[in-house]
Amino acid sequence: MVLAAFPVYYIVVTSLKTQADYLKPPPWAFPEKWTLENYRAVLESGFLRYFSNSVWVATTVAIASVALSLLVAYGVVRSSSRVFRGSFYLFILGFAIPAQATVISLYTLARSVGLYDTLWAITLPLTGFAMPVTVIVFSNFLREIPPALFEAMAIEGAGHLTILRHLVLPLSLRAVLSMGLFNFIGAWNALLFPTYPHRESRGKGFAYGGLGFYRTIWHQCSCRHGRCNPLRLAAHRCLCLRPKGNLKRFAGRLGLGL
Repeated sequence: MVLAAFPVYYIVVTSLKTQADYLKPPPWAFPEKWTLENYRAVLESGFLRYFSNSVWVATTVAIASVALSLLVAYGVVRSSSRVFRGSFYLFILGFAIPAQATVISLYTLARSVGLYDTLWAITLPLTGFAMPVTVIVFSNFLREIPPALFEAMAIEGAGHLTILRHLVLPLSLRAVLSMGLFNFIGAWNALLFPTYPHRESRGKGFAYGGLGFYRTIWHQCSCRHGRCNPLRLAAHRCLCLRPKGNLKRFAGRLGLGL
């Protein structure tokens, strides 16, 4: 427990130090003068802009991928049409296509349809690549629901939307929450698609913005012959760890084990 908590303690304490306190031994001691200057510098570097971008992208990806995948899985499991059943193999084929192989094509497409330098250029590809695994998971869950339940609701005159709302969704709620959080974290940590060239910060996500912040800090190190400010790096890491910790605790309370 101590070994796991010490790195977090060290980062938090370091982020609250001044440069003079940081140079005094031992490095893990409490600072003589507490300061929030490092956090102010991080927030002024565009942190809140990148944070809000990632919240929007991750939330949209989670909701869209779960909603669309649930509809696809329902059609695959309940429909007798070869089109629906054949579409399941198309989603399986999606695992064989690496995301790196689509970057140039997606970049060209985003420019041609006017999505360049927008969050949709990140959201749509992330949603598409999150759907194959989500469809497979939902299909397995729906196959576990007894067919008699579907037939009973159909006899009572229930339509497909009613069956989805009152039967499929309640019985698959744990899977829906699990995949929603899984896709949310995946979109939050995504670094490939947000690396599209952007003119402004409005199209950059949290991970890419953090990478740019680190790049700026290390550039300052090289310009100052190795003299850099690790205190701002520590403050940035503290702000980054907070959202992930909240997600982990939320998943733990739901018993999802993410």
